[in-house]
Parts: sequence; structure tokens; C-alpha cells
Amino acid sequence: MTENLVETTTSVNELNKEILKRKQAEEERLNTDLTNEQCHTIREIRHARVNVGKRMITLQNELREREKLQGVLEMAGAICHELNQPLQSVSGFSELLLMDMETGSPNYKMLKNIKTGIERIGDLTRKIMNITRYQSKPYLNESKIIDIEKASRHEEKGE
Repeated sequence: MTENLVETTTSVNELNKEILKRKQAEEERLNTDLTNEQCHTIREIRHARVNVGKRMITLQNELREREKLQGVLEMAGAICHELNQPLQSVSGFSELLLMDMETGSPNYKMLKNIKTGIERIGDLTRKIMNITRYQSKPYLNESKIIDIEKASRHEEKGE
């Protein structure tokens, strides 16, 4: 009977050891899984932070470009305003001269050309004052210039 008791005790001890090993293995597996999940979450957070950082840099660059464009447009507007003042005078005087001149006069055609040129400059200054976005076109020696027609609001409205 003592032998039986010893064998039973040994079997129970071995069984307890096996159960303990299995529990430890299960805990390690759970800890490993949890660690893998945490690592995955950390990787996702890092990736999101990098993307946010890149987006911030992009937005800051866009803001700088808009500020530069705004400064250029404000300067162009001021120049157009200053050009329009003398243009109005020249346009008015040329109109008065044309009204007093016979169409057959030798100077009539030249004065009419001056008036047409003044009107073209006036149209150009209005387009420059209505530029709302950056739109360029090819120019000499592979450089670019602003496409005033496409960049102005008049073009967007179809005028």
C-alpha cells in the first residue's frame, strides 16, 4: 500500500509538473503574443507619426509658396495701379485728340494705334491684377513665365 501511495504521489507530482509546464508555456505564448501586438501597435504609431510629419512639412512648404505668391501678386497689383494712373491720362488725351481729328488726317492712324496700344496695356494690367493662381508656360531658353491668361480670374470665368 505504501508502494501504491508512493507511486500515486509520484504520478500526481509528475502530473502537477506537466500542468505547471503547460501553464508556463501558455503564459509565455500569451506574453509573446501580447508583445507582438504591442510591437505592431508601436510600428503603426511610428508610421502614423512619420506620415503626420511628412504631411506637416508638405503643408508648411505649400504655405511658404502661397505666401511668396501672395507677395508677388500684391507687388504686381501695386505696379498695375501705378501704371494705370498715367495710362488713364494718355488714354483720355488720345481720345480727345481723335475726336478733334479728321479720319483722313495723316496722324489719325498713328494716334489710333497709340489708343489701341494703351487699351492693350490696360487689358494686360487688369489681367495681372486678377491673377489668382500660379500657371506658367515655356519661354525662351527653356525658362518659364507666368501665363497671364490662364492664371487670371477672367480665364476661369470664361471671360
